[in-house]
Amino acid sequence: MRLDLSRALFRLGQGWKQPSPAPTRGRVQAGNLPRIMPALALAHSEGRRRVSLQEAADVCALGRAQFSLIFRNTMGLSFGKFCMRSRLGQVAQLLLATDLPTEALARQTGFADGSHLHRAFVTRYGCTPGHYRTENRPR
Repeated sequence: MRLDLSRALFRLGQGWKQPSPAPTRGRVQAGNLPRIMPALALAHSEGRRRVSLQEAADVCALGRAQFSLIFRNTMGLSFGKFCMRSRLGQVAQLLLATDLPTEALARQTGFADGSHLHRAFVTRYGCTPGHYRTENRPR
């Protein structure tokens, strides 16, 4: 599944055109998606643990500050928020595909504990993991 996701991200990145840039403080050039694709792939492949900003910058051969600026201007959000959304997306998929309790899903997707996962999930999806599971699971 992770390999398929990485392939899909790679395919998306090949045809992606950057929208007209918002005013930025730094000199960000169009076409930076290929520069950050290694970090995107790393974030998706490492769903069981948190990927640090330094790891992401290193895999892209950039400094932390430069990587942060390029990532934010290309993706429209910080690398940390991107990783959180990615992990929450994995949780949402697992909620529908498994019967694992929230604590187990938290451990599996790099959250500190079930309550941390619960709070982040409610913030992102507007409902509890349990409610999401019961309302969205195919019958």
